[in-house]
Amino acid sequence: MHGARKRAAEAAGLGSIGWHTFRHADRSLLSAAGAPLDVQKELMRHAELRTTMGYGGAPMANKREANSKVVTMPARRTQREEEVERVEFAGD
Repeated sequence: MHGARKRAAEAAGLGSIGWHTFRHADRSLLSAAGAPLDVQKELMRHAELRTTMGYGGAPMANKREANSKVVTMPARRTQREEEVERVEFAGD
């Protein structure tokens, strides 16, 4: 099995990969799917959350998406407050 994995990895241009690489890939996929950290910990059968955290974080695209939502939150809240004020003012 080791030989087949090695040949497949080399053919794909990945270089040398071991079985543990798949654990890291699984953690990345779980994170990209939005699985909560405690669920990831359980699925990876880690005793400590810090062990799960050591397997890397979310893919960059997910980080950018999350950050863009946070950055626009104050603007959205302000717009909502303005809408409420307009409705309250119109009611006077």
